[in-house]
Amino acid sequence: LSRRTLEKQYVQHSYRKKRYFTNKNRKIGFKKIDQELPIWISEALKELEH
Repeated sequence: LSRRTLEKQYVQHSYRKKRYFTNKNRKIGFKKIDQELPIWISEALKELEH
C-alpha cells in the first residue's frame, strides 16, 4: 500500500520548474565562467584595496 493511494488528491510535482546552472540558449555555462573568473577576481581585489 503506497502513500499515494491513501491521499485524496495526488499532487504531481512539476519537473519543468527545475533550474539548471547552464543555459544552452544564452550560452552561459562553465566555459563562460572560466573566461570571466579572472576578471571577477581582479575586480574583487580592487574593491578590497579601497
